Amino acid sequence: MARAAVVFGATGRLGRVMLQSLSDLGVEAIAVTRPVLTKHIATGALPALPEHIMLIDASVDYAHLRQHEADKHTLIAALAQRTRIELVAAFSSGATDFDDALITNPSYLEYKRVKEQNLVFFQSLGARLFYPKIYTLIGPNSYGLKTIGWVSVLDQALRAGEVSIAHPNELRSWVSERAIRTLFAAFVAADHPDYLDAPVCGTFCLADIVGFCEVRRGCRLAIKPGQAAGWLQVPYVAPRPTQVGNDRNLQAELESLLDSAASNSGTRGK
Repeated sequence: MARAAVVFGATGRLGRVMLQSLSDLGVEAIAVTRPVLTKHIATGALPALPEHIMLIDASVDYAHLRQHEADKHTLIAALAQRTRIELVAAFSSGATDFDDALITNPSYLEYKRVKEQNLVFFQSLGARLFYPKIYTLIGPNSYGLKTIGWVSVLDQALRAGEVSIAHPNELRSWVSERAIRTLFAAFVAADHPDYLDAPVCGTFCLADIVGFCEVRRGCRLAIKPGQAAGWLQVPYVAPRPTQVGNDRNLQAELESLLDSAASNSGTRGK
């Protein structure tokens, strides 16, 4: 097994999940920052690397989606000429499971296209590929992104007496950050073929988040109609899920991430 990994997107939520995984495996993480990527595009400069590496791509730039992916591919192709990439870990999206006709937001359709094209590119590198389709990701790193739907609902329900939700009972598939780390560790440890599945811990709706907060706070909360720009004509539920072995239900994951947030807040305050 390679003892070093080149990591794109190390500061993002999936990047932080993968840094935890690499640390658990004893693999050195070599972060490719935006300045490193920009310098390579301008000058062709490459970072010093060992002879064998893993490649971790957890980055996305929604504002410059196509250009960012093209720049990464240019750098990765150059790396592949200099060193041996033994394993690639990157992340697809549940959006790739749905027909174009069901996707109503052009930005999501473009995102789907990029994820499909990335699969072809990563497979061309000739390394083992860990490329799970991520549906709704739940965990402490995701909780830090307050623009995510379930995070917004959770924060509202923890503080207010009523919560605004456009579709409170619409189901969606979810997977925990913990499950992704477990899956990746198992993939690295064994000689598995490429992992291209949609790992799912279960399904939930936003009303379940409110119910969790009602129990936690010991009071009833009102749900009032909200507004949200949908992107999919059907519920975001994986049509062909792979059930991941996870002994923690949604409530346990929410308790854990809130405990983690409280602990980190206390640490920062010292």
